[in-house]
Amino acid sequence: MLAACLVAGALAAASPAAAQAPHQKAAPHKAAPHKAAKPRVTSVAAAQGPTTARTRVTVRGKHFTKVRAVTFGGVRGTKVKVLSATKLQVTAPAHTAGRVDVRVRTKAGTSKVTARDRFSYQIRHRLAAGYGHTCEVTSAATVRCWGYNNYGELGNGTTVNSSTPVRVTGLRKVVSVASGNYHSCALTVDGAVWCWGYNSLGSLGNGTTTDSSTPVPVTGLGKALSISSGAYHACALVVGNTVRCWGYNAYGQLGDGTTTQATVAHTVPGLSRVIDVDGGYGFTCALRASGTSTCWGNNSYSQLGDGTTTASLSPVDTLGVSQATALAVGDYSSCVLRASRTVSCWGFGTYGELGNGLSTTSSSAVQVSGLSGVSSIAVGGYHACAVAGGDPVCWGYNPYGQLGDSTTTDRSTPVPVSGLNQVSEISAGTYHSAALRSGDDTRAWGWNAYGQVGDGSTTNRLVPVAVN
Repeated sequence: MLAACLVAGALAAASPAAAQAPHQKAAPHKAAPHKAAKPRVTSVAAAQGPTTARTRVTVRGKHFTKVRAVTFGGVRGTKVKVLSATKLQVTAPAHTAGRVDVRVRTKAGTSKVTARDRFSYQIRHRLAAGYGHTCEVTSAATVRCWGYNNYGELGNGTTVNSSTPVRVTGLRKVVSVASGNYHSCALTVDGAVWCWGYNSLGSLGNGTTTDSSTPVPVTGLGKALSISSGAYHACALVVGNTVRCWGYNAYGQLGDGTTTQATVAHTVPGLSRVIDVDGGYGFTCALRASGTSTCWGNNSYSQLGDGTTTASLSPVDTLGVSQATALAVGDYSSCVLRASRTVSCWGFGTYGELGNGLSTTSSSAVQVSGLSGVSSIAVGGYHACAVAGGDPVCWGYNPYGQLGDSTTTDRSTPVPVSGLNQVSEISAGTYHSAALRSGDDTRAWGWNAYGQVGDGSTTNRLVPVAVN
């Protein structure tokens, strides 16, 4: 039986039905395709940068293969370099102020939004002219100030005026500075805010009314994205794109629905998606991501721009403002820079500070005549300035030479600042102006009774001079 079985098995194996044709091959086993994993972001550093496109960011995570794009709040980054499957280097693109998510897109998909991929855009101003003093963030990220110092607004631990720059005590990693009448504030890279100078009205925001000749931290503010100083109050745009203000409030400039001064920061109710804020003499304005603006406080000269002269304790919309990207507020008037790189202004206009060829006040925004290619704007006491194509221009009140055109003649349309070009930023004080070129090359002009021009003298300057 065993032999028969073996023979039968052999015959069955050799039969034509059982044999495979020589020219046919067995179908190979087909494995299921491997599905690539979606990318995942675990950290970004630096976690903050300016609204301009120059911060190099290291993105860490997993599955960074075949990277197609890295976006910051939906805007594509530039110079994306894949260092490994877990590490990227990318330059952050220009973006409005606020906290955005960083997402990596590969062939396999897009990373999910998490709490670990956040990047904060900060508005950074290196130059700030106040009433009788001026401050500047140096290229070393410290602060220096010069001019009037009766209340300690130079921040160097004294109350002695200085017609040349002195270093503000104890500040490091500073990215922005703002000056009011007799106080100043600084924003550090980590979002902290420090103020110094006059404080009888709570302008320093540290819970007291005691002047300080050295910087003190603003109490309970949270992480700030930008800072601004009005005459006797200050405000910050904080993470979440809301606004918090402190200090003098007789006109409702803090926007909290009261006229009670505050020695600590108060949130302005009802404001969201704000990308810029600035303060004047008794009023404040904010710019929304939609490109519209809103203001609150004193309105005697139509500085709220809402078509009236009625003060408001809460924000009201400015008429005639759209597609705005930056904001500048002076004592009694304001201006916005539009996406078209033109400028519009509203408020007090008796000295031509609205720049439209007239000497009248306007309760809605009017366009400044003849300006294009604008990159920076500033509004002072009764004059305004801009940088257009790298060249500074100014208009408005000019008895101290604050327009920098070598005259003391008021101008209702922009005039070039004499002998100055290649300017990156401009600032307007009450009666003087200042401009920043490359590095720490700062020029100033106008009223100089306290040395606020910074050239070692107290002589008014009708044209720009170098700050020593």
